[in-house]
Amino acid sequence: MISDFRFPISDWSADGSSEPPTQVGGDMRMRHCVARARHPALAGGVLRVARAGAGFAARAAHAFGVAAKRGGLCAVLLFPLVGCASRQLTIVQGDYVNTAMHQRRPVEQRTGERLEVDFVMVYPNDLKSENNTRLSPQATDPIYTAEWFQRRPIAGDTAQKAADNGRFWLPKSQILLLTDASDKDVYGTRVGSRLGGARNDGKSEIRVRPFDFKGPLHDEKSVIYVFPKFIDASGAVMNVAPARFHPPGAYTDQLVVEITTDPDRGQQIVRTSDRSPRKLHGKEE
Repeated sequence: MISDFRFPISDWSADGSSEPPTQVGGDMRMRHCVARARHPALAGGVLRVARAGAGFAARAAHAFGVAAKRGGLCAVLLFPLVGCASRQLTIVQGDYVNTAMHQRRPVEQRTGERLEVDFVMVYPNDLKSENNTRLSPQATDPIYTAEWFQRRPIAGDTAQKAADNGRFWLPKSQILLLTDASDKDVYGTRVGSRLGGARNDGKSEIRVRPFDFKGPLHDEKSVIYVFPKFIDASGAVMNVAPARFHPPGAYTDQLVVEITTDPDRGQQIVRTSDRSPRKLHGKEE
């Protein structure tokens, strides 16, 4: 919405500084935008910014003011951010993970090996690239893990190099990795080590450090994927469905997936998060 107040861009400040209003603490209230004295109609006045609407989930959208210059004047535009919503992923694991490689062993001897996991944030703008169309959450033939690990960007990639070799292309900040590889050997942001199962790691719940989803939370083209690199008995990446949060705004900020064991198929990953009771729109799948 556009405020009815107009005044020279040099005549206002937020909380006595030159910065625009920002979020206060952990809630969604706005700091007061104080109009400075040079404009008589606003001298000493305080422009109070409305709280974000009740339909937004906590931290799902922040509001802030932007001064847009219009012929020497500016209008204060108040609107919700399209993202910067903090999320945290928890992975619940059984005693052993990545056990499909031991499919030929008796069940009690399927101890598996450490498991690499990628979680990937896709925004609508990413899907404008032809190379990224398979990442669309609306694809009639959804992406599975084998394709992701075959086509994910590699260390040293540029947008052109990835395109020339048929690989996906996303900023490193949108690909978060649980891996034992060094930073120079991977493309993405390393946020932890591979999973070893509860027996090896000493705990069944692994909390990944919080991350920001900077795209539109409720857009049907926005999605968070969690791709586990399960290996089968032949050494190939298993072609299993990833866990998906689509759209991300349909869920609370605490995202939870669980790695489960199926005696016939080995490991699987499932989303166990509840949808947000205050979600605006978007559907659970």
